[in-house]
Amino acid sequence: MKGDHVGSLLRTEPIKRARAACAKGEIHKATLKEVEDQEIEKLVQMSIYSGTIWLIDSFHLLET
Repeated sequence: MKGDHVGSLLRTEPIKRARAACAKGEIHKATLKEVEDQEIEKLVQMSIYSGTIWLIDSFHLLET
């Protein structure tokens, strides 16, 4: 089974495109990580803007 989400958030189109390009060898893994990091930052900022104050990852509980 292949999921196209991370937690409760859908992967963004830039992440989907970067993952596909990485799988084809068109971009390096480091570039994929940069795209993922940029998109995660956007999602964090959107969460802050929308009033969501708790962000949870598999290791940390962060209060914004």
